[in-house]
Amino acid sequence: MAKIIFKRQVIFNKGSLQMNIPKEIVEALGLEKGDTIGITLEDEGFYCR
Repeated sequence: MAKIIFKRQVIFNKGSLQMNIPKEIVEALGLEKGDTIGITLEDEGFYCR
């Protein structure tokens, strides 16, 4: 699996914890509109599954 490292704001609207997934991750995972992913927070990063 490709390792993608990026530093930018990804959490918006703290009321509902919406997350914008950067285009690089969407393309690397082959995601399409409407797809869902699980996110695990570990240390200072997160992992998609």
